[in-house]
Amino acid sequence: MIDRSGGVGRGLVAAAMVIALAPAPLALAQQVERDLSEAGAWSIVSEPELNTPAGELHLARQALAQQRYGDARRRMDTWLKKHKGDPLEPEAYLVRGDSLLLQKEYYKSLYDYEYVCRMFPGSEAFMIALEREFEVAQLFSSGVRRKLWGVRWMRAYEEAEELFIRIQERAPGSKLAERAARALADHYYARRKMELAATMYDIYLKNHPSAGDSAEAMQRLVFSHLATFKGPAFDVSGLEEANGWLNILRTRFPAQAQQMRAEALQRRIEEARAEKMLVDADFYLRRKDEVSAKFMLDRLIRRHSSTLAAQRAYEAMKERGWVGEEVPEELRDQPAPEILGPAPDGSAEPAAPDPGPAKENRP
Repeated sequence: MIDRSGGVGRGLVAAAMVIALAPAPLALAQQVERDLSEAGAWSIVSEPELNTPAGELHLARQALAQQRYGDARRRMDTWLKKHKGDPLEPEAYLVRGDSLLLQKEYYKSLYDYEYVCRMFPGSEAFMIALEREFEVAQLFSSGVRRKLWGVRWMRAYEEAEELFIRIQERAPGSKLAERAARALADHYYARRKMELAATMYDIYLKNHPSAGDSAEAMQRLVFSHLATFKGPAFDVSGLEEANGWLNILRTRFPAQAQQMRAEALQRRIEEARAEKMLVDADFYLRRKDEVSAKFMLDRLIRRHSSTLAAQRAYEAMKERGWVGEEVPEELRDQPAPEILGPAPDGSAEPAAPDPGPAKENRP
């Protein structure tokens, strides 16, 4: 449906033509009669009188179907001035919005669709207007620029985000809201806003647990959380979240988990968590707090014994005489050459680590 070069895709044009030719859902539908011929084709038996609001609206729809978008727009400008308050008013705004959309005036078309959504929420045109807003949001999210002073040069990513959010608020529980939620999560993911992407994928999976693309969304949720990890000197909550979702993915979607090598990712997560504890121990050592440092290194070895960081922790404790000569069986045979590296570069030092529980049973 989206033409990434900035135009409207053939599917959108075809859909607009079908809507223009189809019976309107409101009063107009009662005045356009069709009959099915023996050949199986629909033919118009009678049409509304041309000088009535329904007839004028019908002519505008015909102009849309014949791709005379400017004509349809002018007709609706006149119609809305003449027939303010008519029961067909939401349909008129919808037709004018469609004419603007098909003229690639995407941002201007939103004024008419928004008016329908705000002023006629109980009409049958309401959901159609939301569908059109979703199409515009997809265009903006894909990189199509909005016009300003007649020139298409402004990115409209923020407008796309706002539209995706509004659609979810206005039609909660609908299939359109589900599509908007996934589109917003993908939008953040594509823009590398990983914290927002992780939040949105989480909301999507919780609000739409039976969605057909749950496995794919869960995979992206994992990668979004992993991308928020900035290094062992910083917060590891993103790693914890990613590890938890990997467990769920391996349980619910084992094939997809195997495809993304979930087990290997979890090993890398464990190594990163261990590295975080090693950095915390170094934090204490540089402040001459050997008690806390010994506690952190000891806990690292017991919790993450299969990691390279555990080897380095053991060598650090051995160097300081905090352990005996006998190497624990759970540690690997070959120790890492580096014991504790220097403090991370940067103008600001990492925050003090959480020492954990005050009391802990030691072996």
